[in-house]
Formats: sequence, C-alpha cells, structure tokens
Amino acid sequence: MRNLNIINSIRSLFESGEKFTAIEINRIVGTNDARKVISVLRNEGMPIKDARIDNGCKLYWLGSDQVQTSIEFEGGAI
Repeated sequence: MRNLNIINSIRSLFESGEKFTAIEINRIVGTNDARKVISVLRNEGMPIKDARIDNGCKLYWLGSDQVQTSIEFEGGAI
C-alpha cells in the first residue's frame, strides 16, 4: 500500500495550504512520482492549480473550486 500512503501524504501537503514544486514534494514525501500523483488527485476532483515560475519549474497549490460570483464595475461590485 505504499502508493496509497504517497497519495495521502501529497494530499495532506496540499491541504496544508502551502505551495510546492514537484521537486519539493518528491523530497518531502520520499518519492519521484509527484507529477503523477498530482494528476491522480486532480482526476479525483482536487482543485490543484499550477503556474510556471522563473526557473522553469511549476509551482503547485490547492486552489478554490468555487466560481467568482461578483462582477466588478464602475461604482462597485454587483
């Protein structure tokens, strides 16, 4: 069940609210499958966001799955 432990460990990292690169996740969890597990978690519905940073790596974090409901316009939001 090592694979399930790795998935749960990476899920917990994202639930902490921190942002991580795949390299950091691999180092923390002791695996080399961070990107694969991120795909698994996304397929399970976890709203993991990413952005490429200056050094070419991607930074991953748990985003909100809520849609913005207000619209900004001159004079305030509706």
